[in-house]
Amino acid sequence: AVAPGRTFTVALRLRLEDGWHVYWKNPGDSGMATSIAWALPAGFSAGAIQWPHPARIDTGPLTSYGYEREVLLLANLQPPAALAPGESVSIRAKSDWLVCKEICLPASADLALELPVAVTAPADPRWLSAFGEARARLPARSRDWQAQAFHRDGESTLRLVAPAGAPRLDGLAFFPEREGLIRNAERQRFERTQAGYALHLKTPAHSAGDTRTLAGVLVAQPDFGTARALELDVPIQLASPARAGARAGLVTALLLAFGGGICVGADFAEFPD
Repeated sequence: AVAPGRTFTVALRLRLEDGWHVYWKNPGDSGMATSIAWALPAGFSAGAIQWPHPARIDTGPLTSYGYEREVLLLANLQPPAALAPGESVSIRAKSDWLVCKEICLPASADLALELPVAVTAPADPRWLSAFGEARARLPARSRDWQAQAFHRDGESTLRLVAPAGAPRLDGLAFFPEREGLIRNAERQRFERTQAGYALHLKTPAHSAGDTRTLAGVLVAQPDFGTARALELDVPIQLASPARAGARAGLVTALLLAFGGGICVGADFAEFPD
């Protein structure tokens, strides 16, 4: 049900046959992002699509970002406070998407959801688990994990310092907010450092001069403790990442030394496919 004046969440649910995929908001080297065009009753408004973190999809020499099997794309709707309990409302939308395997097929659907208006709107138990999983995949903002980005010689390096008590990470994967930020098909090299972690990203030749921030979604393996993925929008410094890492490592080491001891280790790993 819809409660007057109370924001509620709807989802576009896409279920895919094995081997097929649809695309994230930045589709990567090929593809098209799913869109939703709303047709709402008077006084209603719709928020933007809330995108769960994507997966890397390699097809020949191209790398795309998207979803396989099933995805729920969430959006918040705001109804007017003047709705009268006992009425019903019709939520309508037209969605367009591109579904791909060896070939790509454009698809669309006209959708409608009839909902009663009630004083209170309890959650529908049939969808609690699916909505919970979709929300768990939404990138979160965190002030606890500290990030810096550096660019040099065709490579951007993202350096991440973990908060106290954070779980050990076995891998990181970065999904850029916009096209042209990184070379999508190149493997991202994950590194443990004295200060935390580093992820090395190959960049297009044109990116050094016209890119000021490293914006996108960072996904952890297994997770960040409180979230699976983090939103990033980090200024890129045109400096040596090796020197920056040394400075960050030195500061961290000194702080640890004053705190009672130093424990340093480093090894390398790649984010699993």
